[in-house]
Amino acid sequence: MLFCTGISSDGKFLATADKVGHIVVWEISSGKKLKELDAPKMYTWDPKQRIHSIGGIRSLAFSSDSRLLAVGGIGQIGNVDHLGALARLEVFDWQKGERTHEFPGDKFKGLFERLVFHPQGKWLLGAGGDHNGFIKFIDLESKKVIRQEKAPMHIHDLVVDENYNRIYAAGHGKVVVWEMSG
Repeated sequence: MLFCTGISSDGKFLATADKVGHIVVWEISSGKKLKELDAPKMYTWDPKQRIHSIGGIRSLAFSSDSRLLAVGGIGQIGNVDHLGALARLEVFDWQKGERTHEFPGDKFKGLFERLVFHPQGKWLLGAGGDHNGFIKFIDLESKKVIRQEKAPMHIHDLVVDENYNRIYAAGHGKVVVWEMSG
């Protein structure tokens, strides 16, 4: 079950990601499969009590140079009936087939629903939630979360304006606008 797709900014590559954390990068011009990656910690299967699964990669984004591929979802869940685990983010140098960053979550529960790279690579923005929402900025060079905030709703999608100084987010009956500085 595919959950998300993304196209590199140069239009050369398409990435797909699914329910079990499997990622495939395709060359658009030829349709050739270039690389397969896995993020298995974003999927939980309960074979005993509920015979049910939850999770998967729910968002992905290429860096502006197409070298990095960020994928977001949720970490391992104890109760598969709820989004009761920390939001999880992983970044790959997909051409090398290497995971370069892992952010298992430290504060907010739920899914990463949307990821956006700053065009010069200054940060990676992620947003999502469970019943509540969050927004998180990550500095990939230092491998640290540089800012995270609670949102007034679970964020399903967002866009950043052309100057990268305003974020427009939508979800659960609300729209929110954040002004960025610096």
